[in-house]
Amino acid sequence: MSISRLRALLSIVALGGAMGCTGRGSDAEAGGPVVEVVAPPTKEVAVVATDKVMGKVAEAEAEAAKDVGPGTKVEAGKVVGPETTKVEAAKHGVTTTNTAELEVLARVLAGEDAEVVEVVERRAVGREELVLLRWYGARAWRAQERRAGRLEAALAGLEAQVDACEATPGELSVCLEGVIADRHVMWSAAGREVFAWEVARVRDGAVLGRRRLFETSLRVDDVPHKFKAYDIDGDGRSELTVIVPVERPQHDQAMDHESGEVGFILEVADMHVQFSATRRYAMRAEDVGGSESTAETVWLARDVDGDGHADLQLRETTRLTDIAADDAPPAAPRSGARTTVCPYEPVADLWRCPEALGRQLLEASG
Repeated sequence: MSISRLRALLSIVALGGAMGCTGRGSDAEAGGPVVEVVAPPTKEVAVVATDKVMGKVAEAEAEAAKDVGPGTKVEAGKVVGPETTKVEAAKHGVTTTNTAELEVLARVLAGEDAEVVEVVERRAVGREELVLLRWYGARAWRAQERRAGRLEAALAGLEAQVDACEATPGELSVCLEGVIADRHVMWSAAGREVFAWEVARVRDGAVLGRRRLFETSLRVDDVPHKFKAYDIDGDGRSELTVIVPVERPQHDQAMDHESGEVGFILEVADMHVQFSATRRYAMRAEDVGGSESTAETVWLARDVDGDGHADLQLRETTRLTDIAADDAPPAAPRSGARTTVCPYEPVADLWRCPEALGRQLLEASG
């Protein structure tokens, strides 16, 4: 493989970075596969409680008036789409923007290497902005090598690894996984650009905090996301609800395919994760026969124990469907449902769930 071909593969940079900054508005048990990106500390934190949520469903399904277990049936907040006027956008806390502003914001988040990030949505909270973004590891690797003055040598070394794997029996990505430690670079070299979902707090051109939510995903453009800030737990401070679509990269020879949506609630002030769950999950495993597994997890914020803070009521529904083999009919689909209550803990400022529901995509996100 020529260096020019490899460079084209890793240099989705300008197109992905500049053109990909859309600025569109749309729509854990604590922990999960979360990596904190350290930012300079700040003593000044603007906290605005934009909504009270006692008894409100924290999911878009509420728009269809779905029940999520015991509690009040409500209508979810309005999704702000690209067609929303500036007045409507301001009303819902969405920052309207243009391409030039997005490029400036990308440079705030990634320095001179603005192509490393794609700004997906911005939301004003007081004097700060919350930013949902995609971070591209292969682009970051390329930028790092370029700054160090060794890009040509690095690309030549990567090309040699790709050529050696292409000359080896078996699938290219399987071979590359054994020789390239950085999974973002490995998947890009195998022809599949992946990214990490992150959120950041920005004020006056400075990044106050940053949190990585999901480490490795292919891009999914036909599923909307959710990005909304309001006071969920009743402590007078805003929480950020984030639900994003993900698809795990798989080797071609793999017999399973996993995708869905993951959801997080974070404290705006310091970006710590208070709750996370797999909102939707789909896995198809197929050989001669196979199976298709789906799951949905929804949560309702409601003060169950009467302490003045909303707890989370979870309901997980699952369904397993067999795929018929050539010589045998499939078994009947199997469905199940589980519920639990995750009490809010004021000292830890999180919801702790006694049962691990909705964890399908939140194990190591590879």
